[in-house]
Amino acid sequence: YELSLSRRLPTNVNTDGAFFPVDQPVQTVTVTVDTLATETLNVEVRLEGSVAEGYQAGTPVADPETVTLSGTPDQVAQVRRVVAVLQVEELDQSFAGTLPLVLLDSSGEEITDSGVILSQETAYVTLNVGVVKTVDLTVNLIAGGGASKDNGSVKLDIAPSTITVVGTQEELASLTGISLGSVDLSQVVGTETITMPIELSPTLENVDGVTEAQVTVTVEGLDTRSFDVTNIEVTNVPDPYYAELVTTTRTVVVRGSSSVLEQLDASQLRITADLSDVA
Repeated sequence: YELSLSRRLPTNVNTDGAFFPVDQPVQTVTVTVDTLATETLNVEVRLEGSVAEGYQAGTPVADPETVTLSGTPDQVAQVRRVVAVLQVEELDQSFAGTLPLVLLDSSGEEITDSGVILSQETAYVTLNVGVVKTVDLTVNLIAGGGASKDNGSVKLDIAPSTITVVGTQEELASLTGISLGSVDLSQVVGTETITMPIELSPTLENVDGVTEAQVTVTVEGLDTRSFDVTNIEVTNVPDPYYAELVTTTRTVVVRGSSSVLEQLDASQLRITADLSDVA
């Protein structure tokens, strides 16, 4: 619709003596009325340039991750991608800053006059840039139940065994491994496979994208023997209470080398019930 403009002055303006040139052309405004369409697209980050030699860029992160497009159906359908373009050469440090959002069509060409309205015109982009290093994944084995990493009774397998990270030269110089946590060998019978998360320092970038590791622990070369233990005592009975022992025997399973188990007797085992936290 081509609509003519009409002049409407504020009511508090004194128009006495005011005039408008009679030969002034009539001004119009174009109004398009159509169905309002919306679509939500992911915000992509594109690096136009290069990373300095010996460095590697991690995965860029945009905030917000998505934007909403509004316009006529034809206008919105024309837009296929929304990108934040980082133009830089020989990038040798991490980037964090606000970048304008660019609309692209199905051919990857920039759209400059689409008439589409974005829910946000810019995005805050962070991109980790640093040196690359492959480090070992490690697990702390806590000795127990006769099993120890030092006596050859334990086999450990970690998959994956290494992970590739990006960080500063200073941080990676001292990084020799990434610990997944601890495994109590007293709780491992035979072979146990445990899923353990790979947790990195916030300043490091996980290039591989693997967030978990499968840790398989095998305890072998040890025997078990059961003992019926009758030596049961109660300690730390709170005043003014008294405790009456009802259980008279418990079966205890002991694991260790066969030579040690042969020398062990039930009389050498004692069970203690600590009542300090019982009221």
